[in-house]
This record gives sequence, structure tokens and C-alpha cells, in this order.
Amino acid sequence: MNKIILVCSAAVGVSLYFLYALFAGIFLERLVLSTVTVVELVVVAAQLIKVAGVAAHYRTRPPRLEVLLWLFSLEIIVVIAILVTYLVTSRPFLADLFSTIFFTWAAGIALALPPYLIFASVVQMMRSQDPFQLILSPALIFAFVAFAASSQLAFANSFSFANFLSFLLQYANIDLSAGTIPTFSTLYLLVPSVVVFCSLVVRITVPTPTSATPPRVSFLLPLLGAAVGLGWVSAGARFVPNTLVSFTLPAVIMVAALYAYIRR
Repeated sequence: MNKIILVCSAAVGVSLYFLYALFAGIFLERLVLSTVTVVELVVVAAQLIKVAGVAAHYRTRPPRLEVLLWLFSLEIIVVIAILVTYLVTSRPFLADLFSTIFFTWAAGIALALPPYLIFASVVQMMRSQDPFQLILSPALIFAFVAFAASSQLAFANSFSFANFLSFLLQYANIDLSAGTIPTFSTLYLLVPSVVVFCSLVVRITVPTPTSATPPRVSFLLPLLGAAVGLGWVSAGARFVPNTLVSFTLPAVIMVAALYAYIRR
């Protein structure tokens, strides 16, 4: 295997796992254990069991999207049934059960699913040349774990399984109302973000065996990708202090241009 591909994939994986660990660690630290109910424990445990089952079945193969959607949507069917029953009977405890299961299901997925998705994305980075698998999947995972970690670093509030989703939505609403985009204000977030960005740029510039890129160019393009990535990060930090803004549209344009050149 190309050593550059291996290094880039490993760098993305380590950075994403670090951000996830930061998010999960703060989550568990601020979780009020006295508020955890049996229903919440069952819902969270169900998500962990489903992730373990998917990982055991697919191993290093990419999971089928329809399987993930069906498997992790079972609770939605349950809460819809509870909601219909509540509308028919008007029993208050059913409304509480509905909200508890739904919001705990969201928190359980946020805790259980990202580690497996990170692993699957890293494997695909090492095996695939599909730009969607190389960039889109790691970028989406990065967007979630970075947002979840930054939101918890910004606010020191404690929460329960049932109100974690409301906490994230409240944090996002504050930024949207103020017309701002969350920034990566600490090195805990900034360093992994830079590593992920540069690694994806370098990975996308590694030519395929069938590409018409000259040998010298195929050697220099990964180095050029790293240089451009680091240069953009440096310029973005100076002229656009909001790191999340500097990593979006310009980065997409640059990666798309490199990808189009290599596979022309």
C-alpha cells in the first residue's frame, strides 16, 4: 500500500477519534447520573448493541446504508406507535415516554455510532478512489464531532440523556440568532482540524494507478497538497479568524480542482 495513503488515513482516523473522545469524555463528565432512568439505559444499550452487531457482521467492509437506516430507525417506529396511542388515550405518561425514548435515542446514536463510522471511513480512505468516500464521509463525521465537542466546551451546563439533543439545538440556535458560526477556539479542536484538513488534501492528490499524471508530478502533488493545505490554514487563521469558515467553501474548491486535474 502507498505509504502516503496509509499516513493520511491514519492521521484522519487519529484526529477524528481524538475529537470523538473529547466529546464523549465531556458528555460523560457532565451527565447527571441521578437523572438516568431504566428506559434511558435500555435505549442507549440498544444503540451500543446494534453498533457492535454491525461491526461484527461487516468488519472492514463498508456497511450498507439501507441497513444502517433501518437498524437505527427502529426506535422511531416505537415512538410513532407511542405517539398514536397517546393521541387516542391522552395518557400523560405516554407523552413523557415518547420524549424520553426519542431524545435518548438521539443521544445514544451520538455516543455509539461515530467510532464505527470513523473506522469505516478510514478503511475506505485506504482502499477507495471514490471522492465521496475519500472526503464526504470523513468530513461529515468531523463536522459532527467538532460541533458536539465545541458546543460542550463553550457551555459548562450539565445535562441528561433526554435533554442532550435540546442542548445542541440550543447552542446552534444561539449562533444562528447572532449570525455567527461556531469557531474552534482551543488547540484541542484546532490541531485535529488542521490535521484532518491537510490529510484529506494530500490524500486526494495521490494519483491512481490508471491516472495520466507524470511520475514526477505524482511524487510532488502530495507534497504540494500538504504545502497548500498548511498555507491556507495559516492564511485563514490570520485573515479569517473563524476556523470553521476558512475550512468550508475554499477548501472544497481547492480539493475539487486538484481532483479534476489528477483524473483528467
